[in-house]
Amino acid sequence: MCVPSRFETGRFFKLSFPLSAGRVFHVIGKVVWGRRTENGLNEYGVQFWDFEESKTAMLRHYLKELAEAAGDKPYGP
Repeated sequence: MCVPSRFETGRFFKLSFPLSAGRVFHVIGKVVWGRRTENGLNEYGVQFWDFEESKTAMLRHYLKELAEAAGDKPYGP
């Protein structure tokens, strides 16, 4: 995850993933590592907590929609 703001390692936060057709799902994330990228963004490794197995498919769908909107070829199924 790359964001302009800074997070402390060990911090918990809520992530919301908006899907098409007005659907949104939420998960709890924990920052497990962080570093500053060359272009000045903060890059973080996030461990998902309270993440139901059924939400895995929704997350893949969300990432695929983002990639397609950006004109990128989505990875994975």
